[in-house]
Amino acid sequence: GVAVPPPVLSLSTDLMDAGLVVGRYEIHRSLRPLLGESLLVGLFMVGVGILLLLVLRILPLRSLQRAEQEIHRLAATDQLTGLANRHAIGKQLKQELGRAIRYGSNLSLIMIDVDHFKSINDRHGHNVGDRVLTEVAGLIDINIRASDKAARWGGEEFLILAPETDWKGAMEMAEKLCREVSTRNFED
Repeated sequence: GVAVPPPVLSLSTDLMDAGLVVGRYEIHRSLRPLLGESLLVGLFMVGVGILLLLVLRILPLRSLQRAEQEIHRLAATDQLTGLANRHAIGKQLKQELGRAIRYGSNLSLIMIDVDHFKSINDRHGHNVGDRVLTEVAGLIDINIRASDKAARWGGEEFLILAPETDWKGAMEMAEKLCREVSTRNFED
């Protein structure tokens, strides 16, 4: 191969003395260092551009996605108890009912109503009533299987959706929950 000389910037001018040319002044400068610097500056600018793209495009999208997920969670959750709300359990009930019909499997639905709840609110106030509902929801949540779905149906009513559970299993689950709630001291 033939060696290619690096690009050179040349400048020449005549040196004059009393109107006579007495010599020539020439400057030759290699452009190789400038090209190297230009390449580094170019790479730096590309990096800055990518960083700006990430900051201005991708990060806001992630924030938007997180906000959207939070909105969906809030829309499906009962604010007081943290269980699913009536709307969310209705959608799950429709899905589970379709699955049970399709595969001929068992599906149980347990409805729970807290007895004498109005008297709790009347005697102790709504803050105590809210605490009782929250504690009952917690007891329900820790005493059902991972495949079951619990929800606050409304007021002091709760609903448990129990796939793959026959009526005997549903009765056992309901009786266990009644025992847990009846033995719980809510005055702590």
